[in-house]
Amino acid sequence: MVLPIINRKNSTPVYLQIASQIKEWIDRKTLNPGEILPSTRNLSEKLGVNRSTVYNAYQELWAMGYLESNPGSYSRVRERPDVVLQSGKSGISAIDWHSQSTNRGKEIYKSYRFYQPEYKEDKFIKTINLSRLDMDPSLFPVEDFRKCMNKAIKENGSLILGYGERMGFLPLRYYIAKRLQVHGISVTTDEILITNGSQNGIELILKVFTNPG
Repeated sequence: MVLPIINRKNSTPVYLQIASQIKEWIDRKTLNPGEILPSTRNLSEKLGVNRSTVYNAYQELWAMGYLESNPGSYSRVRERPDVVLQSGKSGISAIDWHSQSTNRGKEIYKSYRFYQPEYKEDKFIKTINLSRLDMDPSLFPVEDFRKCMNKAIKENGSLILGYGERMGFLPLRYYIAKRLQVHGISVTTDEILITNGSQNGIELILKVFTNPG
């Protein structure tokens, strides 16, 4: 196999550089299904990088469906199914939604069709669109969040991929309670509830404190 070229000055992490080049070779059929890739130790020595860097590259390719591997064996190029395109569809739904919907449902659908909070960004004015309740993306530490997600999945495996505890992940609730206590807010772990976004939180509050009508 031709060795990936690593650009040390590139801001892209080395493992992603390796993964993207191998992905391109597989897409171009330079590497074919069934071909065995070098071991992580072998490739890391040839590239002069840490073995974990090559391992992370292989894991990235495995997650995208490009490689298959079993414990104690080499990684192989995976046979990937062809992507099904949507060309040729008639666009006619199998369900007549208009006749099946209630009058209230039709009103809501009509309102949302014409509700467009998006705005044309003015390159001279830096504004934050609050209409969608999205946070400013420039404030989100994407790379740090990715590392935390990788660490959580590595340490807890499939346990964190299910519904989990009803009140939310216990260590996270414990951490939030401690943070609030530092800022003078008296709260225990059992008083913390993790919701699926702001709308879920608002929904629960309305269910607790409001009556029909």
